[in-house]
Amino acid sequence: MTKNVQPEKQVEHALLYARVSTQMQVNDGMSMEAQEKTLRNAAEFAGFTSVEILLEEGRSGKSITGRPVLRDALTRLDNGTAQALIVTRIDRLARSTTDFLSIVDRAAKNNWRLVLLDLNLDTSTYQGRFVTTIMSALAEMERGIIAERQKDVHKHRRDSGQVWGVD
Repeated sequence: MTKNVQPEKQVEHALLYARVSTQMQVNDGMSMEAQEKTLRNAAEFAGFTSVEILLEEGRSGKSITGRPVLRDALTRLDNGTAQALIVTRIDRLARSTTDFLSIVDRAAKNNWRLVLLDLNLDTSTYQGRFVTTIMSALAEMERGIIAERQKDVHKHRRDSGQVWGVD
């Protein structure tokens, strides 16, 4: 009698990445908690049984160079120790079009999934890549507008003799 043996299903490990950029958001915790809950729900819905939450607190999305948690996650994905990176929104991942597209390229080259919950797109298709390219450019533009606004506020404070940020 021959026994029908099914191959064991490989468990895919997903990295759930959450980021906030300001210390106030870190202290408040609401943004980080909301991201974590959304990520866990999405991973469960997608069928991932092995997940790991990665938190990058108080780090700007301007560049991936200043984000050690994300850089480590990308290395792990490239090495095959995890098979998916899930983020709530494109701006949580990158506010630089160049950085974002390099991450999309790494995912395609190294055969891991990049899941962007806000766009609900597959970055491995031409259409998905087109839409995510446009969205990443918008995130970069938004970052520039925020920086410009901050410069204006700081100039106004300096011009009016205000002192801030000193305990």
